[in-house]
Amino acid sequence: MSKSKFNTVNPDMLVEKFGADTFRMYEMFLGPIEQSKPWETKGIEGVHRFLKKTWRLFYDENKGLVVNDGAFGG
Repeated sequence: MSKSKFNTVNPDMLVEKFGADTFRMYEMFLGPIEQSKPWETKGIEGVHRFLKKTWRLFYDENKGLVVNDGAFGG
């Protein structure tokens, strides 16, 4: 991304589209905050899909409740 090439991405727009949790997780997977990192929207979309799949593992669509069947020691 470069301001001179007008190809910057506004983080607020990404948070609005994918959610703050997705944005935070994407930032964590990129590495240390102090270092420069490549931005790819596909990476954010991948993290978003991962979070949606994880949510579906623990959420019952019919009851609207988080499922706790004891499979993870709970």
